[in-house]
Amino acid sequence: SNGSHPPAPAPRPTENDKMDNVPIDIHSNKLVDWLIDRKWINVAHRTQTAAIRPLITAALEDMPDHPDITALLTGAYITYFHCTKIIEILKITDAGTKTLFGGYSSRRINDWKEIIGKYEQDNCYLGEASSILQHNVVFEIPAMRRAITRGQGRLAESSKREADIIKGAASATAKFARLCQDLTIEGKDIATELAALPAQLPAIYEETMAAINAPAIGATIEFYEAFVKFSVGPRVAASTITPLLKHLRTKGNTSAHRFATGEDQDPPAPEAAAAAAGAGEGGIDWGDGAETIDFGDAGDAPVEISWDDVPTLEEGGVVTAGGGEAAEIDWGDDAVQVEAVPDITGGPDAPKEEESVVGRGVRASLLEWTTTRNMVIDELLELTCFVAGRRSEAKAALDMTSINVLQSAPAIVATMSDATLDTMSQALAAAVAPLTAARTRYLVMLAASPKYAARLAKSLEEKRAVAGKAAERIEQLKVQRTQIASEVRDTEKKLTAMVAATRKLKIEVERDLSQKYKGRQVNLIGDINTI
Repeated sequence: SNGSHPPAPAPRPTENDKMDNVPIDIHSNKLVDWLIDRKWINVAHRTQTAAIRPLITAALEDMPDHPDITALLTGAYITYFHCTKIIEILKITDAGTKTLFGGYSSRRINDWKEIIGKYEQDNCYLGEASSILQHNVVFEIPAMRRAITRGQGRLAESSKREADIIKGAASATAKFARLCQDLTIEGKDIATELAALPAQLPAIYEETMAAINAPAIGATIEFYEAFVKFSVGPRVAASTITPLLKHLRTKGNTSAHRFATGEDQDPPAPEAAAAAAGAGEGGIDWGDGAETIDFGDAGDAPVEISWDDVPTLEEGGVVTAGGGEAAEIDWGDDAVQVEAVPDITGGPDAPKEEESVVGRGVRASLLEWTTTRNMVIDELLELTCFVAGRRSEAKAALDMTSINVLQSAPAIVATMSDATLDTMSQALAAAVAPLTAARTRYLVMLAASPKYAARLAKSLEEKRAVAGKAAERIEQLKVQRTQIASEVRDTEKKLTAMVAATRKLKIEVERDLSQKYKGRQVNLIGDINTI
């Protein structure tokens, strides 16, 4: 019509054009195998790159002092991509060595060009870069992260250990102070102070005796004795009711031997008894003189023994003589009277000839000897429980049966007031306290056993030394934590640098492969994107 032609239709895209727009995704852990399969590198690429490393080392010895080169080479593993950047910087620093034909006479530039040329043979630089990526992603970076985690765990464990040591040292110090307080020692010269403690026992026994001699204790014993007689009757002898307390109140803290036997003097010391026993040795007349024993041998005439009069014992206790009449043995049953066995716990009624009497031959005082001291404590606790029971009954409402029973009781039992019972209870507590105190137990054991004294001294020394050892251990832990923290920081810095270098190398590899595939986008996928 007007002579214009319609626009030509756009050419339809071919299959190759469609493929050019499809990105190439390569798993980072399979990158080396992918390059070998597609013939971009050969299997021997490691050998080729190994031959290049000495050239790089030699070239690095002659480098100009340039900040870009310094920043590029600091802490980095030199790869092909570093080499290309080094040449660009050298073209600036060695610009005066450029020839008329566009080349360079600089030895440095030529060395690095040679290195790049060897790298580009069979694309071995791609093999090296791919191997570095795989190694960093699979091994190096995870190993550094594990090392950081272990270091942080060791720091936490060290802090916890320090807290435990501080707690243990505080506990040991508190125990040491408490034990020294119980023993009333300063804790400086422990062995000497412990050795002097048993000398304080007599004062404790005097305090106990003063408490036992209190009028309230005497009233308690009378009350208890009257109550027992009223409740049980005459079946219980008065001597069996708190015999030790009665003896202590009447005769004092005598030896256990005096209490057990009723004697007025102590047994001789073992040394004196041994000397008395040996005093008569050497004076025994064994009859070894010239006199001889007359056995009644009438010459050499044989003596006939008559067995007719030898008695024999038959059943029923009847003794018969050979050929004689039976005769009954008179056992004296009518004359024998069995008496009650007296109480062996002591007092004037104790048997004086019975060797098994408790305390016979013991020169230690009643409060000093363990057996009788425990018996005194038992009697005091017995009275304490009795008084506590009476106080409980006094506070409770009485029924008619109890009222009728108390009407027939002695006045001391029926009319005991609450205030008197409270006074008795306080007096008993004052008497029990010195004997049952922890300090008294320590003093008694120290006096009785030198081995115990040595063990106690050793235990106190160890508790006192704990604080010093704890301070040394805490200082060691602090030094250790400082070293671990420094290692963790260094590893974190290396990890940060390696992650940055790996990401940068990933971009370089992706860009290089994209160029080889005519600009197609290349993506390295997988763990490399999560580092």
